[in-house]
Amino acid sequence: MAHLVWGYAKLDSPAPARLYQAIEQNAIKKLNNFTAEDIAKTVWAYATVDVLPTKLLNAIADLLIEKFDNIQIEDNCTTTWWELDHYDAHKLCNIVWAYAKLGHKVPKLFHSIENEAIETLDLFFARDLASIAFAYAKIGHRAPKLFTAIKDKVIRHVDTFNKQDIANIVWAYAKAGQRAPQLFEAMEDAAIKELSLFTSRDIAIVVWAYAKIGHKAPTLCTALEDKAVEIIKTFNEQDVVNTLWGYARLGHAAPALFDAIQQVIVEQISRFTSHDITSIYTAYATIGYHAPRLFGAMYEKIEEDCEDFDEDQMTKIALAYLKSGISAPNLLDGTKLKALEEQKGFISQENLESMQLDALSGYPEIDLHDQVMKN
Repeated sequence: MAHLVWGYAKLDSPAPARLYQAIEQNAIKKLNNFTAEDIAKTVWAYATVDVLPTKLLNAIADLLIEKFDNIQIEDNCTTTWWELDHYDAHKLCNIVWAYAKLGHKVPKLFHSIENEAIETLDLFFARDLASIAFAYAKIGHRAPKLFTAIKDKVIRHVDTFNKQDIANIVWAYAKAGQRAPQLFEAMEDAAIKELSLFTSRDIAIVVWAYAKIGHKAPTLCTALEDKAVEIIKTFNEQDVVNTLWGYARLGHAAPALFDAIQQVIVEQISRFTSHDITSIYTAYATIGYHAPRLFGAMYEKIEEDCEDFDEDQMTKIALAYLKSGISAPNLLDGTKLKALEEQKGFISQENLESMQLDALSGYPEIDLHDQVMKN
């Protein structure tokens, strides 16, 4: 049964939904005969095809919680069912990854797996550490002891992390709000060593993570800026927005990047949403990069799609014009900035900076579930 659903998940063409429903029903009936590998393959498959088998996931969770709690003592050593059943850290990571990707919260299961992972962390490789950290961050399950244990092992084995491991681990700690200065410092050196292999997505994730957690890394940011300029044509809308947000939030001036990236925005302006446009305005104004050509192109976008921009977005955009000193008189109509403009002499530079940072803090968080290591 597990091999069947795993095989269908590997196919390029998706199987019909009724097939997955039938497999779910049969799997529940035979669950007691499933090995650890069967469970890992089954949940991984459903997560990969993005089908939520709620009843099966609940049944698997109940089974795993029972088995993880069933500790056997032999020769004064404690052993769990998972360890007896051909232990493999990657299988454990696939399970929590699948539950996290499907957004299926089972706190007791994640608590049991947290304890198991901490006890056996020496068996985890770099991708396993990154994957399990991602899963706990993604599902929003607080696990400070696990994150501390992972941090310690990551620092000891930082040389084994490739560029995807690096992106996943820093994203996870930033998403979970786990401040780990030593880990982020170790990842700086690792990222610079892997920099030649970085994609635009990797750059966006790493910059976003450091900005989200508030860890300044000027050497890394400068190195990432150079790499970003080199591959600027490969940046998509999300890469552009999150990279700009990160640099602006960190307060790291990157003139070469901000200059190169504005050309990408102008050429692809139709692809950017109102939220993207608002964030770009805010980033350029906050970092203090004067970009009248870019502002002009985005202003035309606003005029064409004015109904897509709400009052809050228009206020943030107007604040960007106010701070940058670029004129856009028609933009002031119907926005809160009209009042601000009338009081311009009373608005200090410090207050404007605060307003722009407040605007940046509201940008939605990046998601990278499609990048996590799988079977």
